[in-house]
Amino acid sequence: MAKSMNEQRLQTRKRIRGRVSGTADKPRLTVYKSLQRIYVQAIDDAQGVTLATASTLEKDLRAKVVPILKLPKSLANKLPLV
Repeated sequence: MAKSMNEQRLQTRKRIRGRVSGTADKPRLTVYKSLQRIYVQAIDDAQGVTLATASTLEKDLRAKVVPILKLPKSLANKLPLV
């Protein structure tokens, strides 16, 4: 029987999360892309906290023209220095 899209997505997520883990020095980066927005998080799995977030909902990133190029810089500016 064929798996649904959600079951496939969860299986892929489980496989990847088994291999990838973030630390404070090298956080795991997650990206969620909807039809209208992009959300990015830097996560420290050792302590179970989100270090920084950025999205195209932020006021300086709401431009309709290529906010994707500004998103990594915005996230990098929010990360704490180690």
